[in-house]
Amino acid sequence: MITTFVQDQSNRLHELAVTHDVSDKQVKDILGLKTHYHKERCTQLRNAIVHVKSKELNEGRPSGDKYSLEEIQNIIDSDPAYKQLSATEEQDYIDQLTEYRALKMSGVRATNVSAARDAVAVMDRISKELHALHDRASIYATVLMVRGHVNDQVQSTWIATDNAHEFWEDQMSLALDDITRRATGKMDLTMNYQNYEKAIVLVYGVKLDGWPEGLPFLAPSHMHTVLEVRTLHDALVTGACHWKKLNRRELENLRTDIQ
Repeated sequence: MITTFVQDQSNRLHELAVTHDVSDKQVKDILGLKTHYHKERCTQLRNAIVHVKSKELNEGRPSGDKYSLEEIQNIIDSDPAYKQLSATEEQDYIDQLTEYRALKMSGVRATNVSAARDAVAVMDRISKELHALHDRASIYATVLMVRGHVNDQVQSTWIATDNAHEFWEDQMSLALDDITRRATGKMDLTMNYQNYEKAIVLVYGVKLDGWPEGLPFLAPSHMHTVLEVRTLHDALVTGACHWKKLNRRELENLRTDIQ
């Protein structure tokens, strides 16, 4: 029965895709992507007390010797003093947790590596949100990210929904590749098909996603027919084939596979 339901659902999705002249994947993405908007919750006193107590008990302890969350909660529950806090004391606990959260959200990262990881994670979320918004509201957007200092380990990258890159080429006479080269100062940055994974993916943290199926991974100048070149051109223009920023885990997995 479950198999029949799944098959029926797949057929209905395919009918929608055919009706609207889009791929099955795009229909699934539209149905499955939804942004949840909610108001920021107020800091809870219980969480504030646990935060302060955890800092008090675990600060300076080695990782294997730290109190667990359950142990900390039991210590708090067994101490009658926490049931007789004044309004001023309660607010002090809440203020400490609020300040910690604000620092965690906007504070400078301790190392260049942690800053780079933060940048990758945030750009990945932005990319998913913008592509989902494009599917839902038919918007076009471009986001550029470049490092703020020569010693930063953040990889310069961009996000372009669908064929938003055409705006830069048609209206501004600039390609996103050229903008990134100028921002990074790497004017000699070129595609390397022969050593693609090591020279491009691992170095810059990006990969070509959606390369046309059945098309050999070659430079356009090395392709054998006009049809192959046109197929790649159409995929790039429509955004079916595009540059995707890899997260830290994806890069580590690729590095392990190559080694």
